[in-house]
Amino acid sequence: KANDLSVSASVLDGVTGRFIFITRTIDFYNSEKFLLDEKLTLHKLPLPTDVGISGFFGGSLLFSPQTNWSPRQGLTFKTGGLFSLPLAEMNLANWTDFAEVLFEPTGTSTLQDVTVSKDHIFLNILNNVQGQILQMTQSEGKWSTQPIPLPANGAVGIASASAEHNSLLITYEDFLTPAKLMEYEIGRASCRERV
Repeated sequence: KANDLSVSASVLDGVTGRFIFITRTIDFYNSEKFLLDEKLTLHKLPLPTDVGISGFFGGSLLFSPQTNWSPRQGLTFKTGGLFSLPLAEMNLANWTDFAEVLFEPTGTSTLQDVTVSKDHIFLNILNNVQGQILQMTQSEGKWSTQPIPLPANGAVGIASASAEHNSLLITYEDFLTPAKLMEYEIGRASCRERV
């Protein structure tokens, strides 16, 4: 529409395929989201306009609401949480009943960023004002979470990950350590510094 702020397109690659994602930005806080299929047909995602899309994993959409979203009585997606919904059921009236809770903030923890690799989801969180990166793994329909081994009391960030591999580039710094780039590979006991 003429009064929209912008329209943008992005491509997200995953193990289950490539997703072309169209965003119609209505204002600074609201946008409509669409998927473009192989026949160039737009499919509007049935989500509130203030929901942020965090990526795709295993055929599911990862999203984080900016305000509490209650699609029906007894079901609420909390502000700042991370949830997933399977795209295969997107057109069903009860789509939200298929949702999984991946992360919910607490009084001491908040979600900062989400990154997806080939077989894992990585969460960059602040826990008691300390940076931490969590590795989420799905096995037989259940999720497990474990922290990536990083030095304590520093500021951490996810610099890069690939949908084709299971390695992760991480930035780290603290009061005594200048910013450095570290690489983490699944199964390693520690991160190694990249030159």
